[in-house]
Amino acid sequence: MRSPTGRARSLIACVLLCLASATPGASAASSAGASSVTASPPPSPSTIPSASPTPSAATGLGSWTQVPAPSWRHPLGRLVRLADGRVLAFGGGSTVFIGDPNHPNRQFLATDLFDPATGRWKKGAWQPALAFDPPAVALPDDRVLVLDMALRGAKGSVRLYDAKRDRWTTGRTMHTPRNLAAVGLLPNGKVLAAGGYSSNGHPSNAVEVYDPAHDTWSRAPKLHTARSAASAISLADGRVLVVGGIGQMHGSKPA
Repeated sequence: MRSPTGRARSLIACVLLCLASATPGASAASSAGASSVTASPPPSPSTIPSASPTPSAATGLGSWTQVPAPSWRHPLGRLVRLADGRVLAFGGGSTVFIGDPNHPNRQFLATDLFDPATGRWKKGAWQPALAFDPPAVALPDDRVLVLDMALRGAKGSVRLYDAKRDRWTTGRTMHTPRNLAAVGLLPNGKVLAAGGYSSNGHPSNAVEVYDPAHDTWSRAPKLHTARSAASAISLADGRVLVVGGIGQMHGSKPA
């Protein structure tokens, strides 16, 4: 029987392949499977062979190309596309994988950078601490904002990865410590962090806005419904859509 991680890889591969068919010329990469997919246009009628064509040839789904694997598999980690087009892979692990979070395997602190132009990975600077399934968002200045996901409690601590200098730094802590907040980039370059698990273990309705230029957090209007592990996406008109998440200890509420 395949592990949950294995099943997740299969699902991701399917999604990427379908996206490739919908967007000719698009490409994607997965650190877990270390593969990329490139779409190709459907063949013209004059080039279709008389024999039964393969599904790829018939539908224009493209093909998979094997690429080197990163230095670490990053289970339950994050992939973030940087402003320069590269992809940052970092984080991963849980008490199931690492045992004692105070003495983790150094590999769980690994950072990898994928360059789609060369199809190769490069090791990045080691993370200063564990990042288990952390909320993260790429900033316009080629940095990445990461909200630490504490394995025990909620600290609200922040770290920043500078892709130009390949280094991690610590940012200002949120006013309301919480894990699994939904994050979205605003048009002015600031970051919205909504909801999450508070230090008492309950979903939070707190909302804050981070200013990367001044390393400050500002409180914003609270969510109508407290929720954690929600999804957020930036809209073209400057708003941020927050969907789903866990609204109760034993259930979920839609947005």
